[in-house]
Parts: sequence; structure tokens; C-alpha cells
Amino acid sequence: MALTIPPDAPENSDAPVTDEDARKLGGMAILVQAIAHPELRARLQITTEAPMEWDTPKPPTE
Repeated sequence: MALTIPPDAPENSDAPVTDEDARKLGGMAILVQAIAHPELRARLQITTEAPMEWDTPKPPTE
């Protein structure tokens, strides 16, 4: 998985990394842990842009 830092920056950016960027990256790290550890999900009290959908994605049907 590739990730630009700051998260909103274009690839190969030299933009400064701010406190807000660090908060976003920390939130993403916690969400990655919640994917791997479902017991963590109920404890999350963070705001995401859209509601989290924890179900395993279904493969596309033809």
C-alpha cells in the first residue's frame, strides 16, 4: 500500500507535514488495526468522512 504524506498531497510533494496531517495518519492507522481486530471497532469514537462498512466486500458479479 502506497501512501502520500501528507495524506492529501499529490505524489512526490514537498508540502510540510502538519499536526492535522499527523492526526489523519494516526486515525488511518487505528482504522487499519480495527480491520484486523474486530473487537476494537465498538470502542472507536472517531469521526470519519463516511460511515465505516466493516463487512467483507463481496466480489463483483458478472
